[in-house]
Amino acid sequence: MADNLPVVITAAGLQPQTPAAIQAQLLASVAAVRPGYTANLPGSLIEDISSTDVAAIVECDSARVETVNSLTPLGANNFLLAQLGQMLGIPLGVGSNTSVLLTFSGPAGFVITQGFIVSDGTYQYVVQSGGIIGTDGLSDQLFALASLSGSWAVPPGTVTQLVTPPPSSITLTVVNSEAGVPGTGTETAESYRSRVLQANLAASQGMARYLRTMLGNVSGVQPRLVAVQQRDDGKWMVIVGGGDPYKVAYAIWTALFDVNNLSGSQLFISDISSTNPGVVDTFLNHGFAQGDNIEIDAVDPGTFDGSYAVLAVINEKSFSLGTRFSSRNLTGQSWSANETTYTTGASHGITVGSTFTIVGSSPAGYNGTYVAVAGTTGTTLKAAQLVTPGSSTVLGSIVAGIALFDTTALTYTSDGIVTPNPRNLSVTINDWPDSYVIPFVNPPQQVVTMAITWNTSSLNFVAPAAVAQLGGPAVADYVNSIYAGQPINLDTAAEVFRAAIAPVLAPELLTRLVFAVSINGISTPPVAGTVIVEGDPESYFFAESSGIDVDQG
Repeated sequence: MADNLPVVITAAGLQPQTPAAIQAQLLASVAAVRPGYTANLPGSLIEDISSTDVAAIVECDSARVETVNSLTPLGANNFLLAQLGQMLGIPLGVGSNTSVLLTFSGPAGFVITQGFIVSDGTYQYVVQSGGIIGTDGLSDQLFALASLSGSWAVPPGTVTQLVTPPPSSITLTVVNSEAGVPGTGTETAESYRSRVLQANLAASQGMARYLRTMLGNVSGVQPRLVAVQQRDDGKWMVIVGGGDPYKVAYAIWTALFDVNNLSGSQLFISDISSTNPGVVDTFLNHGFAQGDNIEIDAVDPGTFDGSYAVLAVINEKSFSLGTRFSSRNLTGQSWSANETTYTTGASHGITVGSTFTIVGSSPAGYNGTYVAVAGTTGTTLKAAQLVTPGSSTVLGSIVAGIALFDTTALTYTSDGIVTPNPRNLSVTINDWPDSYVIPFVNPPQQVVTMAITWNTSSLNFVAPAAVAQLGGPAVADYVNSIYAGQPINLDTAAEVFRAAIAPVLAPELLTRLVFAVSINGISTPPVAGTVIVEGDPESYFFAESSGIDVDQG
């Protein structure tokens, strides 16, 4: 009988039938096969049976309504939600493990197989897609997942141990040049419900949502580290944290839009100082290390354009400029009262104030590190006197190094781009016989630490350790939930903190709650007049509970 009830679906979903309507339909159905049937005689057994049947049909109808109305990611129970996800190709899973990109060095042609295991001394990481050592002795960056679930920081340069031993005749090393991506815990029903809902909306909401859905399906990619942004020049920049780079590139390639409109991050210059050495300021965190080779282009004036080396890293957005000089044999030397003058076989390229090292002299007392002083031009090099004047039988040679780039006579006006940008990844997809280059951005990690100071008007004893034990991890979890490029909201952090400590201290009894935030070790106050703490717009925040210091004061 319940199967024959009319299907009445409104904007509110399938609607249940009233008991009166169900009774009328029941009696009509019985009378159709039993003419003269009547069930309206008071106190009769027939009336009692029909009333009981109506109640049973109402229950069946209610179950039918609930089932139909639950066939949506917003209302499905966990079992139905899992079935809906399976239909869309999105299985319920545990959160991605901590991941890291690795660079192997060794003899050209040596293959790094899938399943190769490395370690940082505490955790092990398994290479998910194989690679090969190129002619330059380096592999492409290979994606590796931690063998254990959990969330922890993986600083650059810490994954250096080979657990899988190479052949005895092969010298192989490994390192992670960038910070790894901390993992998440087991996926919650709420997170899975959100992913299933997004998958349902993907096809109807345009390319950007569809692309986010495809990227979210790649193992190791965390939804909060995915962003699809349209730049001012109309090109698209895709930010993706975690996941095998080739699988990420494939997801982008299958998202049904012109890959020629893809672009990576651009490291724009905000200023270049008129100093010796020159100092470059960038709008984004540059991510360079001392000694990195860089190119500067499109500066006004163009006298700044050229090839340089990073002389020193001043902070996340500033570095000083240097130029490389090659090794040079010394062909002569002389002394004055306070200086040593050297001559070289070819122009040396060492500028005033730069240090240089001499080796191979005899006697060895002439070897050492010197500072170039005024009057250094062409093949003549004057240095501060560091040895006793005398006669050297073997002049030795200058070791290659980095000289200061003097910008005291130059004035920066505007513009300029620095390359390479360490956050950019570029993967070539081979759809034989054609190949496509897919650029995307791997968001750098920004480590957040906080000092939270609180106090209370409560007359009862409140254990500071209990407040710290509850509040610190909750705030760390909030920071780790912020999407790439989004700021920290101190009001939200305060709400999270109050809710977390409520079991030991009622929020209304808090009389003081102050947050001091540091990003990558640099104290970062809120934007003036707001409660927003901004980081790098293409990076993501990460905090550990141990980095959240909670004190009463």
